Amino acid sequence: MNRKENLYHDACLYWSVNDICNLHCVYCYSNPGKESYLTKQNVNQSIALSVNKPISVITRKINKLFQIGLPSAIRIICSRRRHPRNHWISKAIDSLALKNALDKTNKIFMINLTGGEPFLIPNIVDVCAEITKKHLLYINTNLVSEKIKEFTERIDPQRVLGINASCHIKELERLNLLDKYIYNFHLCKDKGFSIGATERAYPPLLGEVEKYKEFFKKRGIELAFAQFCGKYNGKLYPESYTDEEIKIFGLEKAPDIKMFHSKGKICNAGYNVGVLFSDGFVRPCYQINESLGNIFDGIKFKKELIKCPHEYCGCPLNCYDKHLFEKALVECGIK
Repeated sequence: MNRKENLYHDACLYWSVNDICNLHCVYCYSNPGKESYLTKQNVNQSIALSVNKPISVITRKINKLFQIGLPSAIRIICSRRRHPRNHWISKAIDSLALKNALDKTNKIFMINLTGGEPFLIPNIVDVCAEITKKHLLYINTNLVSEKIKEFTERIDPQRVLGINASCHIKELERLNLLDKYIYNFHLCKDKGFSIGATERAYPPLLGEVEKYKEFFKKRGIELAFAQFCGKYNGKLYPESYTDEEIKIFGLEKAPDIKMFHSKGKICNAGYNVGVLFSDGFVRPCYQINESLGNIFDGIKFKKELIKCPHEYCGCPLNCYDKHLFEKALVECGIK
């Protein structure tokens, strides 16, 4: 039987453990030279912007955050001030406090770790080890950290739903890290982890898709492309992909992450799913500025499902984990 069929969780947290990264990809929301695509479609990423810029620039970007309200805009400014660009070392996480907070909920969690880059956390392997004693883990990483080896030696692959190995090809080439990425990929795979390599379908890569797919195929890695959310040459993506570009990148089956009307629709945000920011505070989703507690003190989920208060939504949690959404509907007598 597939090991995933035996895994069970009744709550999920999407945890941005830090706001920094050791790569400088040109299309990344945290790149100081990139004009971020700041709409509700990726407002979750905008919270993690770690750039010190003149107030006029910050103001222009905040103006793009339509309909999210003043509190969210303030959080963005504070995040920028707290995390200057030269602050490359994240603080260690109190894994014991984390364990106690999760235990108090009497739930089995799937913790989806992302960043920034999670492996910049000094004790990230200790944190993963604590999580996987009882809960499940999914991790997003650029896979070039020296901590990957320790991770594969200490973490039970049966407790990890997957590793999304973000393959930022041009940046890996620039920093001579391609061999490191490939070595760590096979290290994880050989240890039994479910791992996949994904590169952003950044428009300038269009003419090199087959070249890079073949490059990685010869090294035993199947490279896939994921939708790019951002602005390039005055166009907004993923809306601006042509049918031909979608075919070349292989995005035919990619989820539709464009903005859609959501106001009044039932959502399980805050009921059995939530988002966790690098400051430790838990909120129902990336757009609702309401506290569910702090991961190091305690989390208090809602007892009822909510109706989305926003006119538009681009990253619905009820689509991220359909199992939990269906479970919530049943428990609340809606289905």
